[in-house]
Amino acid sequence: MSPGKPVITLPFGSQEEQGRHAPMGDFMLMEAIALKVAEASGTIVAQRMPVTVPLDCHEVNDDGVLSGDPQLATAQKSERIFYHLVGFCSRFVDHIHAFNMRSPSHQTQKAI
Repeated sequence: MSPGKPVITLPFGSQEEQGRHAPMGDFMLMEAIALKVAEASGTIVAQRMPVTVPLDCHEVNDDGVLSGDPQLATAQKSERIFYHLVGFCSRFVDHIHAFNMRSPSHQTQKAI
C-alpha cells in the first residue's frame, strides 16, 4: 500500500443466467465481501461490476454460451479499470468459479 493514497476495492463477479426460478449473481456475493472488508479496514468500495460473458469452462459446449480465456478476461478488466484510478492504491476482488479454474482469481488476489 502507498502511504497517503486511499485504498479502493473493485468487486467483480459473473452474472449467471439460471432462469426466473433462481436469479443469481456472483457479483452480489463479491460486493458483500468487499463491503465487509471495507467496513473493517476503512477503505472504499467501487460500484460492483458484473461480468456478463460466462467464463465457466463447463459451459463451453452448451448452445448459445460465449466463453473466454479467464486469464485474459481478468487482465483486461484490471487494466481498463486501473488505468482510470489515478491517486488510488487499488485492490481487486474477482470471482470465477473455483471448480472450473483456480488460477485466475488466485493469481489476481496473490498479485495484490
